[in-house]
Amino acid sequence: RDGRRAICDDAVIASVVPGLTDAWVTATRALTGRRPLVVGPGVKTGVKMRYNDPGELGADRVADLVAARTAYTAPFIVVDLGTTTNFEVVDEGGSKLSAKALSDAAAQLAMVDLKAPASVVGKNTREAMQAGVVMGEVALIDGLIDMVWRELGYETDVIATGSDAAAIAALSQRVARTDEHLTLRGLSMLHTLNRR
Repeated sequence: RDGRRAICDDAVIASVVPGLTDAWVTATRALTGRRPLVVGPGVKTGVKMRYNDPGELGADRVADLVAARTAYTAPFIVVDLGTTTNFEVVDEGGSKLSAKALSDAAAQLAMVDLKAPASVVGKNTREAMQAGVVMGEVALIDGLIDMVWRELGYETDVIATGSDAAAIAALSQRVARTDEHLTLRGLSMLHTLNRR
């Protein structure tokens, strides 16, 4: 206001911390002059959800699904490497089946280089941490993908997203491709779909 131009005229919020959502809504309303779109129950997604309570899905995971459905052919699995590692499974018919949070290792990953150690059996503390955190995470991802494939009865494309997607994909035997900005594209699509 006060003579300055707003840098944007609308916003979309994907908050996974309910206690902070109102603060973000207030801040973006002050910048844009309108209430932002808050991704959550009641927002149009265009995705069939075969999930017991779709309201339990985090907003970032919904955004991943919306963008992935446009960019990739079902069936596929999206592995989102954010604060937790989440899986979004879309079957051959294009329905979302399940999601699984694997771990909460983000704080630990910052303490070691995100690369394979020289040896899985570490020869020093750093290598041991890399083996446990980095290679352990890759083993969890690949193992869960194998279990999902067995349950589905077929293999799928596997896409990793998030800031660490390329590093983890380079070590994984199952992740076929990376799409670092999938969540942001999904948020833009949700905004367009709900603000027409």
